[in-house]
Amino acid sequence: VLLVMFYFSPAKMDFKLPLPESLFAAAGFLVLPLPMALAALFSALGDWCGSATFENFYLQIAFFAVAHLCMIWFFLSLGLKHKKKGARRSATYTAMTFAVAIALIYSVSNIIVPDVNNVVTSRFVLMYGCIITIMAWSALMQRDWLYGAAALLFVVSDWIIAYSRFVEHVPHAGLIIMSTYYVAQLLFFLRSAREREKN
Repeated sequence: VLLVMFYFSPAKMDFKLPLPESLFAAAGFLVLPLPMALAALFSALGDWCGSATFENFYLQIAFFAVAHLCMIWFFLSLGLKHKKKGARRSATYTAMTFAVAIALIYSVSNIIVPDVNNVVTSRFVLMYGCIITIMAWSALMQRDWLYGAAALLFVVSDWIIAYSRFVEHVPHAGLIIMSTYYVAQLLFFLRSAREREKN
């Protein structure tokens, strides 16, 4: 929380962006299940690539895509555990999560991708949009409000990044993007740490 407050402070420092997630990554291997610890590590690497010193958009997307794949691994393994315990999900809830996923894919492919001028970048954006959508869907399927809220906040953060970068500027985009992102990472960290405690 202090590092997040420092990020939003007027103090100038090239590496303010990756500091909070770097701390999560360092602590993650002590308190988180392995997939989520790896997700925190790759998120931190993505933040470093997006910092003012590096500003490598392609590497940033790539690292965050790998982070979401680690989260998908985690959520699918949780789903299998719940299935073994006999947990059942209603057809209505499952249909709702699919509807959210379809809406996300539609918004990326029809609102953002058409305004990306570079073909390679548009493919990167579409690929990343599909991966984060699967992550959000697998998180929502846990029927746990912390996982669901964290995933949706992450989606909001990245959607605004893409919209502001490729379509049109969003007022106060930086504040919205980073506040939703940091809250999402904090919720993921706290909730998945509890999951490791159960084991």
